[in-house]
Formats: sequence, structure tokens, C-alpha cells
Amino acid sequence: CYSLVADYYQQNLSIKLGRYPRSGDNADWDKAEWDWIDRQFEAEGFYPVRGDIKKDDVLAMSLGDGNRSINHLGVYTGDNLFMHQLCNRKSRLDTWGHPWREYTIKVLRYG
Repeated sequence: CYSLVADYYQQNLSIKLGRYPRSGDNADWDKAEWDWIDRQFEAEGFYPVRGDIKKDDVLAMSLGDGNRSINHLGVYTGDNLFMHQLCNRKSRLDTWGHPWREYTIKVLRYG
């Protein structure tokens, strides 16, 4: 899902995000101490926002883990839609509503 975000920012906003090594083991995403997304997005110039979500904001989500760690990303594309890619699936647009809105624990904005 990070590669999709990086590709989106490069293709649509001409913003080149770093490419970082990530473990192929999805279990790493579920460890409470795993904070790669927070650290890397801050280093890339993103900051957390509250309130109105805007086109091109990154949606940081927690899918099915009890410790609420970030383990999935998407990009809000406007009109209540977001783009994301789950493991071993094709990228897709989904409505940013139930259950995705409840999974979103942080919204990140570039700037």
C-alpha cells in the first residue's frame, strides 16, 4: 500500500517520496512498537490533520489489530472515495465510509 501512495504522489502531484525497505512479513505491521509509517511520513514532510479531509490526504488505517497500529494506507481522491491496495490484490477505489472510516486512525497531509 505504501508503493501505491508513493506512485500516486509522483504521478499526480510530482512529489517523489522515498523508497524504503519493508519486511515481506505482514506480521511486522501488527507489532505495537512498529512505527515505520509515523517516522517515514514525518521525514517526508507529512503532518497529521484533524477535521476536514482533503483530496490527496493519506489515510493511515488499522485493519483488524487490537493495538491500533497503522498497518494500511490509502489516498483520499475526493468525492468520498479513496484509493488503496490490500496485500496480494489489485489497487482499487472504495467509498470512504463504513468500515474504512472506522479503520482510519490518522490522516496525513503533505506540506
